[in-house]
Amino acid sequence: MARNMGQIFSRRADFLFRCLVWTLAGVFCLLLVAAYLWSGSGYQARIGVIIPQPVSMNHKIHVGDYGMDCRYCHTGAERGVFAGIPSTEICMQCHNEILKDDPRIAPIAQSYESGDPIAWTRVSDLPDYVYFDHGIHTTKGVACQTCHGRVDQMDVTYRAKAFTMGWCLRCHRDPAPWQGPVEDVFKMDARGDWPRRGAVLMSSGRPLGTVPDSQSEPLGTVSSTDCTVCHR
Repeated sequence: MARNMGQIFSRRADFLFRCLVWTLAGVFCLLLVAAYLWSGSGYQARIGVIIPQPVSMNHKIHVGDYGMDCRYCHTGAERGVFAGIPSTEICMQCHNEILKDDPRIAPIAQSYESGDPIAWTRVSDLPDYVYFDHGIHTTKGVACQTCHGRVDQMDVTYRAKAFTMGWCLRCHRDPAPWQGPVEDVFKMDARGDWPRRGAVLMSSGRPLGTVPDSQSEPLGTVSSTDCTVCHR
């Protein structure tokens, strides 16, 4: 018969070991909470972060003061998959005459003469594994300001929304509060965010909460929360 063994560690050592285990468990839990809070924070999503550009493009002057339509510079925003970054030729359509001798316009003029495109830095840049179609959203009555904020009030353009998966799903699960009349999609005014519940829906007749899997597929055949809608 095996004899009972005496206590290997002292009570003090046993107490300290228990304290260490509980401390490590508490630190681990705090790290999990911190990681969760950080992942949903505006800092991690780079909200409000000013991104340097090769040319100081002031949206407040162009859109707010002069009332330029988004589609003039972002030619694919209404129907295309990508909104597009304005080419030098688009800029020079105005700046051949307006402020043509201003030093701030010099990089545009140099790009126009050399044929080398301006190396703009994307502000609303999504990961490569995310598919986003501008045309589907604008033709369903989702206004520019819903995702990009009031660019007509921005001296320097910055990211106004999180663009996280959870942020996108909030709209995809209940799109009605974020939709309005199609004819107002590109308007920037003082009414604030897009209409809430009971908003006037788009005239195209597309059903809410559904999107096509491709441009050629009939509308409304795939749930907007299906993984393949954004991850293809």
